[in-house]
Amino acid sequence: MNLGVLRARTVACALLLLAPLGVASAPSAAAAPGAVPTSVTTRLADTAHIGTTRPLTVHLSADDGQTPLPDQPVVAQRRVDGSWTDIFRARTDATGTLTQDVLIRAGDNVFRVRYAGDATYAPDTSAVEQVAATRIGTRLTLAAPERVRDGASVVLRISWLARDGRPVTRRVDLQRRTARSDPWRSSRDVRVRSGTARVDVRPRVDTSYRVVGAGGTWYTGDRSGGQRVDNIPPARAVQMPRNAPRPRVDTPAQPRALQAGLAPTVSRIPNDVWRRMTGISWHRGCPVGRAGLRLVQLNYYGFDGYRHRGQIVIARYLADNVVRIFRDLYQGQYPVRRMYLPDRFGYSRRLGGANDYRSMAADNTSGFNCRH
Repeated sequence: MNLGVLRARTVACALLLLAPLGVASAPSAAAAPGAVPTSVTTRLADTAHIGTTRPLTVHLSADDGQTPLPDQPVVAQRRVDGSWTDIFRARTDATGTLTQDVLIRAGDNVFRVRYAGDATYAPDTSAVEQVAATRIGTRLTLAAPERVRDGASVVLRISWLARDGRPVTRRVDLQRRTARSDPWRSSRDVRVRSGTARVDVRPRVDTSYRVVGAGGTWYTGDRSGGQRVDNIPPARAVQMPRNAPRPRVDTPAQPRALQAGLAPTVSRIPNDVWRRMTGISWHRGCPVGRAGLRLVQLNYYGFDGYRHRGQIVIARYLADNVVRIFRDLYQGQYPVRRMYLPDRFGYSRRLGGANDYRSMAADNTSGFNCRH
């Protein structure tokens, strides 16, 4: 036979023998002649939470399943992006067994264990173990005091823990609403660190709060229940006798005071105030002009027990005396119903100035009003 033909047939036979074997990653070492067959078996949970560890139990025995192989080295592997990567090496105990924890990640939770064999025992590789990774549930809570005096601040305490007690670190959305029928609205982002956070808030009306947290790599999101904080007045509200007269003219409550104490300011009459006064509480022929008047703004205790901000126009030379009087009233928490400028109540032809009748019917405290 021709030598070239013989070589071609030899190569073709070799290819036929290799083709069914396919491509293997890191094939096991060939068994020594006469080596005892072995069996590597493993046990691992089917499902586990991401970020936790689970015990991987390995048992190495002769292929009869009855003879354990003690003090034998094995290597555990994890499949990462399609390739096997060693994660630990260990030796079996006297029963041919070993147990070691493996970390459950968001992906790549496929494991196997290999035994390389020796002169006596043949190598073997376990079946593949695959763990379905799941995110753990969490509990997000918000604690708050039931009430706060108007103008004071309160502390909201946030706790965010996984169901197994692990703390969560992430930003949450602090939301608020003033009426139960209102939609929840974002108030601010709060950073939760190691499962806890605290926030100072200063609600000026009855307000409900809650926090909402989105899920992360290993945990699910959650939303706290709503916590209502009642705003209560800093002073006692006036309790009117049943038959006591009430104001005949309704006026809205003035804005709540923002500054502490009386916080008085005395200023020249601003343009916008002067425009409202002209033709109502001041007109040509009045014995005092704009330069002789001052606008006094200060805080007072209302009949509802809350502090409000009011204003009054008085003669310039009386400004300091008026402030002293109202300071005494404020310190004694003497109630004032309203402190609007009389121009709010319109012009009175009968009086020739601002309508003092309507102002008094509203139980309003006012000062300068030029009438003729």
